[in-house]
Amino acid sequence: MKVFRTMQWLPAGLLMAAMPFLVPPAQAADDLIVSGAYARATPPGSTVSSAYFNLSNQGEQERTLVGATTEVAGTVEIHTHEHDDEAGMHRMRRVEEVPVPAGAEVAFEPGGLHIMLLDLDRPLDVGEEIEIALKFDDDTLVPLIAEIRRPGREAEHQHHEMEADEDEELAPDEDREDFDPPPEHDHHRS
Repeated sequence: MKVFRTMQWLPAGLLMAAMPFLVPPAQAADDLIVSGAYARATPPGSTVSSAYFNLSNQGEQERTLVGATTEVAGTVEIHTHEHDDEAGMHRMRRVEEVPVPAGAEVAFEPGGLHIMLLDLDRPLDVGEEIEIALKFDDDTLVPLIAEIRRPGREAEHQHHEMEADEDEELAPDEDREDFDPPPEHDHHRS
C-alpha cells in the first residue's frame, strides 16, 4: 500500500516542480510594452496601409516577433526597407521574424521595420483607432491600439513604391496639399 500512495503523489509532485515553467503566455506579455502606435490613413480606393510603434522588451530573455493580426486586413506582414545599391533606391522586403533582445527597444518606423496591412476591408480614416495583435514565437499575443494618422511630410518621402503609385494615380501632384511645384525652366534657350 505504501508504494501505491507514493505513486499517487508522484504526478502531483512533478506538476508542482514544473509549475514555474508552465507560465501562461499572457503573463509573459507583461514584459513587452508597445508605445506610440499609429497606422497610416488610406487614400480613397487604397487597400494598403502600414503600422508603426516602439516595442520594448523589459524582460530578461530575448523575445521574437513572428507576425501580427487585425480584423481590418486580410493579410498582415512584417516588412523592412533595404537599400538596393544597384538601383540606388530602397526596396521593401518581408521579414519572417524580429528578435527583441532583453532590455532593448525595437522601433517600427517609416523607412525601417513596419507592419504592412494588406487587403484592407475598408478605408482607414484619420482619427479612428484599430486593434492589432502582435504574435510572438511562444504564441504570446500582445494587443495594441493604433491611431489612424495622415502621413506627415517626412513619412511621405519614405512611402512604399506601391503606395506612391496609388497616390499619384488618385491625386495628381497639383491637387496634393503638400505639392511644391518645381521652378520654371526655360527649355528654349538660344
